[in-house]
Amino acid sequence: AFQSLFWYKAIRLHLSKGRKEEAKQTILDEIESIKVKVEHLSHQTTLSKLQRSFGDTYIILSPHRRFVMKQRLLKVSETRKSTQDYWFFLFNDILVYANEKAANKYSVH
Repeated sequence: AFQSLFWYKAIRLHLSKGRKEEAKQTILDEIESIKVKVEHLSHQTTLSKLQRSFGDTYIILSPHRRFVMKQRLLKVSETRKSTQDYWFFLFNDILVYANEKAANKYSVH
């Protein structure tokens, strides 16, 4: 709330002194700040959902971690008589692979 008041007051001050470009830049800076916060919240929401699907056995929540992609891979046994599904989760700093135990529930290896 305090930051919101700060940029609002800064814009009013700029405009009262005829500094339209400074007011415009203040607005653009605030928009960029909001975009960054929304993006961070979106990443944290995605990580929270994935954390619930992994359970408490492996902690993936981290402020700087970003989810990149999820992909299913098939492991073929040496004798080629059986296959096993694995799910790989790529983050900006780690790669996690797991078996799917139930719909959207994974056992991390």
